[in-house]
Amino acid sequence: MRFRLTRWSFLQADKSPVGLRPEDISINEAAPQFYATIESIERLGSESIINASMAGQSIAIKTDPDYNNKVGSRLLLSAHFRKFHLFDSETEKTIL
Repeated sequence: MRFRLTRWSFLQADKSPVGLRPEDISINEAAPQFYATIESIERLGSESIINASMAGQSIAIKTDPDYNNKVGSRLLLSAHFRKFHLFDSETEKTIL
């Protein structure tokens, strides 16, 4: 998943995309930080990958194999922010 930061003034939003691995995004109905809509669910035996859309971006969320929801459903998500990766969009090198 990659999306652009707009709240951190020390970064230029157009030059600082964020990367986050699917296992670092959690379905969290108690304390959601953002929302996404399910586009598809891939059942892979030992895990499921939910492909979703958020603010025009495609994201993937890794979850347990028994996760049950429908395409088109709204997900309440949170992320492990310590796992964020910041990139320079020109060089594609990691900033943080």
